[in-house]
Amino acid sequence: MRLIYDDLVRHYLDSLHSKLRNFAVEPEFLATWVHDEDDAVSLSELFAAAQSAGSRELSIVVGAKTASRLDRARLESMLKVRGAPRVETEADGSWLVTVALSARPAAAPESAVSPQVRARAGFVEKTAPAERRPGELHPAYRTAIERLAGSPLFEGAAPDAPTGGLVVEAAEGPAVLAVAVATNGVVADARHRGATGNLRGLLDGLCALLPGRSFREGRDHAIVRLEAHLRDRAKPSPARGVVTPRTADPAFALPERLVRAAYADWAGKAGAEAGWNFWDDRPAAAWLALPAEEKLSRAKTAVAAACGTLGVDAAGVEVLELLNECRIVLAATPLTIAPEFAPKVMRLERLVKEALDPRIEVQLESLEDRNRRAQRTQRTDKLV
Repeated sequence: MRLIYDDLVRHYLDSLHSKLRNFAVEPEFLATWVHDEDDAVSLSELFAAAQSAGSRELSIVVGAKTASRLDRARLESMLKVRGAPRVETEADGSWLVTVALSARPAAAPESAVSPQVRARAGFVEKTAPAERRPGELHPAYRTAIERLAGSPLFEGAAPDAPTGGLVVEAAEGPAVLAVAVATNGVVADARHRGATGNLRGLLDGLCALLPGRSFREGRDHAIVRLEAHLRDRAKPSPARGVVTPRTADPAFALPERLVRAAYADWAGKAGAEAGWNFWDDRPAAAWLALPAEEKLSRAKTAVAAACGTLGVDAAGVEVLELLNECRIVLAATPLTIAPEFAPKVMRLERLVKEALDPRIEVQLESLEDRNRRAQRTQRTDKLV
């Protein structure tokens, strides 16, 4: 298999404007690859993704400009843990990097698996997962889970059933999860008992996230929400590529089994029909109560502050409008449509969510809207 590295990077950065981690590019293993600004790490991760998918050999063409930035010896050293690498220089200065991939990942030296942390503007970039003893929590979750386990708020007997509703329980070993569900399928309360140690903290965090949302939403996404809520982003990433509860830490497996077993019991008793999950969180009442002008003003302030944290020139990032009370639309300017801005959009959105409301979204205006705005206002100084 032969891939063009620079084309992959360009497509990846372009796709970040409109979607998250869903390449729609063959081969399928690219869906698990996340580009790193360190091209050596990025290339190594490409070969790692191919190896995990069962590929036996992969060739990647690295353009001359990119190759000139690479340390060949370092790259070859990183690729040796994947198999037998070969780097050939082409007439135009590009490199053809080929690795005969081993059937299983070779044992990596400690320097290759130690977390590679590069702090920049308050964030930690993608890292290789640190090796841990069986049962040991990843450092990104340890503090939050231990805090919850030490002072649980949702531990106790099963809650009372809402009027006309049901209470269902799921157990595995001594740990029990009890969920009270109203007639409309929305969780009214959740409690746990019998759990100890890390599981006690995980179930307490889970019980805090279930109420106020449909039980179907809890079955589908409560563990995803729990992982995101507990993760300390100042610590090394818990997994290469896309982080999910299953790739992040085995500790999330038991809470996931419990919430899904409880849902299955409720669905059978309540006669819930299978179908799509259309649940969508609403912003907090305090945010919704603000006048439209105040919401827009706060959005602009939050975006400007986020730009400062990320080292982005706030003058080139213009907030156009706030749609549906929670969607911040950024103008398509020379800065925001540049490929190097794309990886920062998700980090900018995360900071804005923390400042305003978890339901806030950030998007770039469409080309159609941009052209219409240019014709309407004749303001071309900041438009592409």
